[in-house]
Amino acid sequence: MKPQVQIPKELLAQYDLLNTIHGGVAQTQIRAWQAEEGYHLVLAAPGIDLNKVRIEVLQQRFVIYLLMDALGGAMQMPYYLVNLPLLPVVDVERIEARVEDGHIHVFAPFNDWAKGNRKQIVLED
Repeated sequence: MKPQVQIPKELLAQYDLLNTIHGGVAQTQIRAWQAEEGYHLVLAAPGIDLNKVRIEVLQQRFVIYLLMDALGGAMQMPYYLVNLPLLPVVDVERIEARVEDGHIHVFAPFNDWAKGNRKQIVLED
């Protein structure tokens, strides 16, 4: 039995719109790695104005996107550059992002849960 691949519906709508209206875009490049203190991500997006990029946490997902005009500006569609599940070990409140050398650099630090803290709970009489 073949494993089923699940592609987020947002990505399917995005690809359909881009190929139909805009004729496609340059491929983004993503490097991501795990370090002792958290996750690092570097994104290169040729031809995209990085000042228009939005970075958000939406319903347990980490997304980097921008809004692109469609249908002559009558509507806007999100163009997702990154759409990843957000793991519970990430401290959402301390995620940082910056633009450096034409790339977006994101650091998502681990929270205390990732450290494997252990606490003994004493029963009271």
